[in-house]
Amino acid sequence: MPDLDQIEVPVLNRPGFKDTIRRRPIVVHVSSHPWTPVSVIGEETRITSIGQTFADMLAEPQLCGGMRHVLDVWENEADQWVPEIIAAIDALDSKIAKVRAGYILSEVMDIDDPALALMM
Repeated sequence: MPDLDQIEVPVLNRPGFKDTIRRRPIVVHVSSHPWTPVSVIGEETRITSIGQTFADMLAEPQLCGGMRHVLDVWENEADQWVPEIIAAIDALDSKIAKVRAGYILSEVMDIDDPALALMM
């Protein structure tokens, strides 16, 4: 599509939310760890890093399906992202999230990394 740059991009509006949907209250959470702009195909996108996503799971497990689900995700997926997770956890202010991460990585997943000793 050679003339793609000539197409006018529509203005995107964020819709408002009602207080309830199907008689269930809507819970809106604003993260204290905001996203960092990431360049995707030349455009900035609102997305968190994979490490920050894992860190957010520990900081607010109730927003991610509960601690059991968070543990399942960590056990199945975290081993391939350890350096990114440790960097994101280290940047957190939450001591409980740091302790949780240290416990999961070292005791549950048996990962030995020198950076874990600094977190715990």
